[in-house]
Amino acid sequence: WLMPSEGGYLEAEGVEKTWRIKQEAIAREVDILSSRNQYDIMLPELGPYTLDFTSSGRYMAAAGCKG
Repeated sequence: WLMPSEGGYLEAEGVEKTWRIKQEAIAREVDILSSRNQYDIMLPELGPYTLDFTSSGRYMAAAGCKG
């Protein structure tokens, strides 16, 4: 279970890859307030992009290779 007061993370089992886990699957497993905070971010220009999150998951930084 996720502890809402602590930062969480995905932990893969065996040969499972975390990048294969869909956002919808995560939303089904977390509490209702967390599931409301899912976003679709469309960045069609200036990519490819890299994303990084703080350990608490509160803040995200996005950086594009072209700007």
